[in-house]
Amino acid sequence: MLDIDAHQYLENSQHFVTNFDLFAGVFKSLFFGAAIAMIACYRGFHCEPGAEGVGRAATTAFVYSFVMILLLDLLLGIGLDGIYFAIWPEAPKLF
Repeated sequence: MLDIDAHQYLENSQHFVTNFDLFAGVFKSLFFGAAIAMIACYRGFHCEPGAEGVGRAATTAFVYSFVMILLLDLLLGIGLDGIYFAIWPEAPKLF
């Protein structure tokens, strides 16, 4: 779609994606998975009986999980950026 050469993509990825970026992704995913599991289990154990109750619980669990992932991503992103710039203060910043 953007007509980017595969060689250029891989070359730039090797230069600009660091081990810290990979660590941050794995670290965040642990929190996301834990939040989804806790919310889904709570909603599943406290649902109303019947198919309608289970359907509502599943929908509610999805919405709450989605919102929690957004909040966790924001907070963990801010925290991990702080850690990154504390370790490498000479790193380039966006603003």
